[in-house]
Amino acid sequence: MSVANTRITDLFYQLLDLSEAEKTKYLKELKAHQVDLYDKIYPFICTSELEPITHIFGVGALQATNKKANFSDTYIDKYHLSYEIGCGGIGVVYAATRVDKTFHQNLAIKLIQPTLSHLIDKEYLFHEAQALATLNHPNITKVMDGGTYEGSVYIVMEHIKGCTLNEYLATYSLNKTKKLSLFLKICSAISHAHKHQVLHTDLKPENILIDCEGHPKILDFNLMRGISDQLSAFPITINAYSHDYASPEQINGSPPTVQCDIYALGKILTFMFPKLPISQGDLRCIIQKATRRHALLRYSSTNELYNDIKQIIACRPITAYQDQPFYSALKLCQRRPVQCALSTVLIWCGVGFYTPLIKKSQQLQIEKRASERVTKQFVRTLSLIKESPKSKASINTVLKHTHKAVLGDPGIPTKTKKKLLRIISPRTIRAESTKGNC
Repeated sequence: MSVANTRITDLFYQLLDLSEAEKTKYLKELKAHQVDLYDKIYPFICTSELEPITHIFGVGALQATNKKANFSDTYIDKYHLSYEIGCGGIGVVYAATRVDKTFHQNLAIKLIQPTLSHLIDKEYLFHEAQALATLNHPNITKVMDGGTYEGSVYIVMEHIKGCTLNEYLATYSLNKTKKLSLFLKICSAISHAHKHQVLHTDLKPENILIDCEGHPKILDFNLMRGISDQLSAFPITINAYSHDYASPEQINGSPPTVQCDIYALGKILTFMFPKLPISQGDLRCIIQKATRRHALLRYSSTNELYNDIKQIIACRPITAYQDQPFYSALKLCQRRPVQCALSTVLIWCGVGFYTPLIKKSQQLQIEKRASERVTKQFVRTLSLIKESPKSKASINTVLKHTHKAVLGDPGIPTKTKKKLLRIISPRTIRAESTKGNC
């Protein structure tokens, strides 16, 4: 870090210890006598306590990275550093082996840049490294040891032989289920870290290694970030992130939260499924929810995201759609296609078998009612004949009345009406009477 930046950092720390009245008085005097220094420090005072430190620290981190030392073929304590694996803004990672003749291990050692080690309290760095060492998950790179060497803090980790997630997906053609199963392991690892009050804050495909057996290993957790506020006494934090996977609030400089990692997981899911067909609406819905611009609209925990992905693999409704009956029925058919197909066949067979029976039953009911009405009409006709005089005119009148009643009765089927009217027609009666007289 330059002398000017060091002076700004020291001055900022001094101002943090002053009361508001003392701070105002000091800034007033600074403006009167050292305008340039006042112009540099005042924007930091106006913003949050976290953001200016992050900015000042970022300058130091950048300079430290540009002036990194080479520790290849170096012995540190009981470890031999052979070659550089990779580097970032915080430090450099070397492939290493244990050489104390007690155990033979292939390891990776991360050396924090000397400038950063001086700027950040070593106790804080070891405390954060200890937090990572407590993580015991098959998909998180294990932290095994740590120490200092020539002013630099180093962290000893397991060495993962494999390729990054983006290289793995480019090499192997995975179907939807295999991709989701891979993502589930990543999600499970981050959920485990969150339960132990550890944030990653820089999740991206390059920080996810796939080993020889196809298992993901998450590495490069940010040593300067945690969920707990118990380390608030250490004001310096690194706002390390990759722009394509960082949440909007993280880019704006706000303190990272669980939702920042959830946003990054949603972006990783987008990377794994770049072209989603319309039929994958449930997966699209999960991605949209995980990458909402407003943090409160995202999943409240990685466990919720994990459960929804698990629901997709099991062909069960996700939380966003579970109240929709048609969607739930569709998921049931996808989950149990054979049983649903057999059930559908049985239902149609039942419909085909019972429909004629129902129609026949309805027809019998109609005929029964018609028969009852016809019977009532004939009983009424006989009653009229019995009560009327035995004359031809009276009988014809009764028949006409019956003819009219049958014709106007809507309860008698048309077919039955025709037969009845043909029988009780006055012409038919006369014809039968004439035939009988002959």
